[in-house]
Amino acid sequence: MAEEGLLHKLTAFLNSCTIKPQWSHFTWDKVIGSEDAKRELYRNIVLPHKLLELPRYYEECKIPTPGDVMLEGEPGTGKTKMAYTAASTCKVDFFCQVNCVEMFANFGIESSLFIRLLFQTAKKHKRSVIYFRNMDCFEYDCNWIILPAKSELKYQMEFWQERFRFVQGRLESLSVIGAARNVRNLDPVILNRFGSRIVVSLPNPKHRLQMLLMFIGQAHTSMYDKDWKILVDRTDGFTGRQLKTLCQNVVKTAKVYTLSAESQDTEQICISLDSFSRWVSINQSVQQQKDCQTLRSLVTG
Repeated sequence: MAEEGLLHKLTAFLNSCTIKPQWSHFTWDKVIGSEDAKRELYRNIVLPHKLLELPRYYEECKIPTPGDVMLEGEPGTGKTKMAYTAASTCKVDFFCQVNCVEMFANFGIESSLFIRLLFQTAKKHKRSVIYFRNMDCFEYDCNWIILPAKSELKYQMEFWQERFRFVQGRLESLSVIGAARNVRNLDPVILNRFGSRIVVSLPNPKHRLQMLLMFIGQAHTSMYDKDWKILVDRTDGFTGRQLKTLCQNVVKTAKVYTLSAESQDTEQICISLDSFSRWVSINQSVQQQKDCQTLRSLVTG
């Protein structure tokens, strides 16, 4: 009974991680910036998967099969959106996003059983992509609870000989995309299983401006080009997620003032540089507190 209960729990978690294919929502034009990273991900994952439709060319032209890719970058830089978009472009039959932190929180030392079930399920589909988020858990000097899962993942990625196979004239495939904040702490046993490592950088000034304009949406602003330039300079070091939160807070605050003036039309909201300045200062203050906490933990640890 206990084993049946565990299997049910494992299956339920797998179902919650499986993304239903609504591919129209994920397109490359919605991923702003990180052009080098997008190009590398397309070359290593998307292009080989597209060529799977012509398996004869794999044999005649010796085209490399889709590889496994590790995305490295700060939280909020768009790694997950890139993985979603890559799977969308490939039009895979099975796409599963696994948050490693949640996996270990749910199953602990039995996480290895979930990884085994995950790969067995992916194997049943023609084209599959597995995306592991927060792989920083698999560090070299990790907790003993993580060791079985690390061994299982290494085995599945290295020794599964039928990851790319011909079945009735068609080539079936499985690719793995990993994401971590800093791969330098990852166990080489895991990191070396990924054929490519792609760094996802923070947005540059041009891309920060594009993101701000996209996230601010249809709200009216009283900002001139010089104001946008000042805002872009002030948000240096912000991730895409932080820029989105910034715009959401500015619009939300503006809505409060608008409602007090008895107008609920978003089009009537008028946002100025001062509207942004307050929230930029709050974000920078929060980030400084986090940096101080990190430094304090390093000193005391």
